[in-house]
Amino acid sequence: MKKLFTSAAVLLLMASCNNGDKTESNTAALKDSTKTAAPDKKQQRLESNKQKAIASVTAFSNHDVEGTLKDEDPNAVDYGDGSMAPMKNMDSAKAMVTMFLKSFPDIKADNILALADGEYVSVFADWSATFKNDMGSTKATGKTTKFHDCDLFRFNDSGRIIEHRSVQNMSILFK
Repeated sequence: MKKLFTSAAVLLLMASCNNGDKTESNTAALKDSTKTAAPDKKQQRLESNKQKAIASVTAFSNHDVEGTLKDEDPNAVDYGDGSMAPMKNMDSAKAMVTMFLKSFPDIKADNILALADGEYVSVFADWSATFKNDMGSTKATGKTTKFHDCDLFRFNDSGRIIEHRSVQNMSILFK
């Protein structure tokens, strides 16, 4: 009887240990699925923002004013390279993009690369352009230039562009 009792106790102990392992395993699996669920949503948002930023730069390269500003919030601020006052409304942004594309009708981007982190997306590209038509009071030079640029886009929670900055110095285009 003592032997039977000892065997039963050992079996119960083993069963409870296995049951505990399953509970720990299930808890760990639940924690892991929770960990992966949040980054998936975050990753989807980052990827969506990257695609919108790339689409904006690509549209600009293709001389598509509407496409360039398609994902921009109506109250977005464009800081440019910081050499001019920021543009604070959609009409100003459209006018500036239109004027710029008329002045540099062959502007083109190559080697576009985007990186996203949080609410920011950086788009790097190699550009070429010829200053063929006057831009405001600045007379066209007819010179072609190549330059590197990084555009920094900031997105709101709705996936709209609320800020834009250009890292390259615009003066390189006017020499």
